[in-house]
Amino acid sequence: MTNSAPSLRDVAQAAGVSLATASRALNNKTHVQPSTRALVLKAAADLGYKLQVRVAPSAATEFNTVGVLIKRDPFGKARLDPFYYHVLCGIEDECQRLGLSLMYASLPVNEYSNASTWSPLLENGEVDGLVIVGIVFSDAEIIQRIPTHIPVIVVDALVPGFESDIITTDNLNGAYKAVSYLIEQGHRHIGLIGSSVSDADHPSIIERRAGYLKALADHGIKETYVEESIMSPESAYNAVLRLLQHSPQVSAIFSCNDLLAEHAVRAIKDAGLRVPEDISVIGFDDTEEGISCRPPLTTMHVDKQLMGTLAVRQLYDRTANPDRVTINLQMRTKLIVRESIAPYRGKTRLNNQRG
Repeated sequence: MTNSAPSLRDVAQAAGVSLATASRALNNKTHVQPSTRALVLKAAADLGYKLQVRVAPSAATEFNTVGVLIKRDPFGKARLDPFYYHVLCGIEDECQRLGLSLMYASLPVNEYSNASTWSPLLENGEVDGLVIVGIVFSDAEIIQRIPTHIPVIVVDALVPGFESDIITTDNLNGAYKAVSYLIEQGHRHIGLIGSSVSDADHPSIIERRAGYLKALADHGIKETYVEESIMSPESAYNAVLRLLQHSPQVSAIFSCNDLLAEHAVRAIKDAGLRVPEDISVIGFDDTEEGISCRPPLTTMHVDKQLMGTLAVRQLYDRTANPDRVTINLQMRTKLIVRESIAPYRGKTRLNNQRG
């Protein structure tokens, strides 16, 4: 007996929607809420459902090439942030599925993800829709270069004063859930790294810091341990060493992303302590760094590839409906429990240090 290919009905059941809604969502039709469309797309991807894409001739004429402008980290080797790499993969896969061409450029940013220059891609006449990924634009002259005659969607980025569709992560509630999980494990002295007290931080980091503070306050915990650091491995490593030095009562650390959490674990070990026996660590994003970390990292999962998929779909839909109100689609997070967190064990760590 062989397994049959998943049907549209299977997708509808997995997503918890009607057959008609699943069909409209998969075929990029109107009258489907973005959040519902995201559920259906996720169910289809999980089941391996293959959709026959029919592109109307008029749409194909108007929308053929997607441009992607994505942030490039300023630290060390020039590379893409692991989070945004997966967003880019989602964009590329959806472009291939829809038969669209893809033009891509990376834009260097500073330690707060702010762009200090612009890219020729912004003025490329061959681009029919633009995805801006991860970049914070604070320079009005650069913002003025962003095209207004084609659809633009902003993914985990910030373009003040520019009207466009937006896809973000529910960072505040994700961080709230992460810190609440630490509290449920008995931890009361919880540190935060990968964040600064400056409003210059990336909006996602500001929201994650707010989620940390809100979780502590809602659980009646007054002590906060925000060790200021920028989003670089070296800064996170040094922040953890400082935190352990001046606040030895800290038993758990929330890191604003997995890459920094990996270096937090390294700093804890270099200080002669163990993870999670002495200090628990939780990250955010669920990237390869968290999986390869030793011990494997408990983290908050974000469906990064789906963010890219939805960005392309929304651009395509915006071409057909340019006057429709803009949307702000927020992706929820999910706790992924691995091995970097242990229940609080009293003063074991302090006793070990005295010994």
